[in-house]
Amino acid sequence: MDSIQSSKAYTLITGASGGIGQKLAEEFAKKKANLVCIARRADALKATTLRLMECYPIQVLWLSIDLTEK
Repeated sequence: MDSIQSSKAYTLITGASGGIGQKLAEEFAKKKANLVCIARRADALKATTLRLMECYPIQVLWLSIDLTEK
């Protein structure tokens, strides 16, 4: 995971609004990976994605959804 080669590639991170998911998003962002971040808490998720885009030269798509629901 030294660097992500294609700018069109995205890494999917679930639980990105906090905890391990947020730490994983940070680590991939450091490697310049574009992200798709998913979490239930919209406010925390939005804050995380905005911070990542301000700190790193990446694109972040985000979706607030509970993946346990049908």
